[in-house]
Amino acid sequence: MSERLNKVIIDAVNGMTADPAEIYKNCGSFSLGGWKVLQLSLVGGSGAAAAAIPVLHLATLAADTMFIINRMGTAAYGVGAIMGRNAGLGNIVETDDFGMILAYWSGDEQVRFLMSPAGVAKVSAELSAKLGVKAGAKIFGKGFVKGLPKVMLFSAGWLVAGRFGGKGAAKVGAKFAAKLAGKVGAGWIPLLGAAVAGGVNVWLIESIMSSAEEYYRAKIQLVRSV
Repeated sequence: MSERLNKVIIDAVNGMTADPAEIYKNCGSFSLGGWKVLQLSLVGGSGAAAAAIPVLHLATLAADTMFIINRMGTAAYGVGAIMGRNAGLGNIVETDDFGMILAYWSGDEQVRFLMSPAGVAKVSAELSAKLGVKAGAKIFGKGFVKGLPKVMLFSAGWLVAGRFGGKGAAKVGAKFAAKLAGKVGAGWIPLLGAAVAGGVNVWLIESIMSSAEEYYRAKIQLVRSV
């Protein structure tokens, strides 16, 4: 099941329709707390519906997974949009942020290190050496930060030919599998199954928003430092 799940997740992340620019425009009136409440209210029903009929829940689980990945992306981008706006930095959200947030969410310490001051110094030194210029993130300016997530994801093995996959798919797939195993098992008990499935979706959204907060705090600090 792990290979199949990884494939579903890879396709869902690479095919995600959440648009950071559009989300930034649409969440302008939200507080961070209000955005979280809205996102959590949107996902419980999907999980419950997928497990409500025991015979069908395995077939609907794939579609529910695709749905929840898209909701996770929207929720995470919204967190960044609101935090960037509140910090007076405007729109700091970019498409590759979601890969970074998934790395935080799945516990990838290499990516966490790369977002630290020491990690950024390492990346900027490597880029400086390639360009033949003086080392230091400040020389690149804020444009450097804007493209940094993709560089970091490549460095950490999360991108294959420029798309989500590789180590990232394995780590995210393993975390999903642990939660979905309970979702599949409980689905054979109609009432309990619906409650558990909806609860899993709520946990996924709640936890990805927490990881997004952690990531965007680091990103805001980085933007302010250059």
